[in-house]
Amino acid sequence: MEITYENIKSLIVSQENEGMMIKLKFQAEGQETPLETVAVVMPDQDEMMKNAMKQAGKAAAVGTGINMASNALSGVIGGAAGQATRMAGSAAASAASSKAMNVDKIMQTEVTDEKTQQAIVTAFGHLSMYYKWEGGKWVYQTPTA
Repeated sequence: MEITYENIKSLIVSQENEGMMIKLKFQAEGQETPLETVAVVMPDQDEMMKNAMKQAGKAAAVGTGINMASNALSGVIGGAAGQATRMAGSAAASAASSKAMNVDKIMQTEVTDEKTQQAIVTAFGHLSMYYKWEGGKWVYQTPTA
């Protein structure tokens, strides 16, 4: 039996959307206590790549700017002090580039009905051992070891 949003939505007794996170409770007829889980709306692969490229571009721009400034300053200073300035600038550029790469922004996505439903189906998949499709409906079952 393929799990789809349409065939599991009757099991959803509670759904609280909090941004990209969805708190869910699933309960079948005759089941005493609902099972709770969390679904997370995720960007698709293309969206993650696009977001990552944006973040990489920002990080590169920050690093390049700092390197250019420190190289210019080290040229004015000259000698050993200039070399030390260049090395410090390079370290600062590396640190700033790392800080500019925001993983949260890579994982950002527009929360649509389609993505929400897919996240719910994925979350239910992790609980599917507790349910079986029988007689045109989901039935709660105790999982066997």
